[in-house]
Amino acid sequence: MTIEETVGAMAELIDEGKILHIGLSEAAPETIRRAHAIHPITAVQTEYSLWTRDPEPEVLPTCRELGIGFVPRSAAGSSPGASSRPMSSMTTTSAAPASLHRREPRGQPQARREGRRDRGREGNHPRPAGARVGARPGQ
Repeated sequence: MTIEETVGAMAELIDEGKILHIGLSEAAPETIRRAHAIHPITAVQTEYSLWTRDPEPEVLPTCRELGIGFVPRSAAGSSPGASSRPMSSMTTTSAAPASLHRREPRGQPQARREGRRDRGREGNHPRPAGARVGARPGQ
């Protein structure tokens, strides 16, 4: 399916009032232009951080030219060199220095076990909050 067909179908959803805006993720400049020609694109989300500046030469200027918002995305806990090691070589111990959340008390194994246990207790379940507004647990 082409980007034109996809955005066309999403534009129909806007016309039907089922969605409000269309956004793209990890799109190349030419894809952004083709999509925007079918229906205005609201935002483009792409990986962008101190270590990944790839969108700067082409994606950011395209978004600026077309008046499209840019949403930077960065994987949680990513750091220089973290992706250079194969996942099979990372154990809990070896991955810990590259992952900030493992240094926090709530990231420790005991806290994670307690959190899993606590989520089953009454009052810690999302249902009561959602029920007040008529939402189902998955919403």
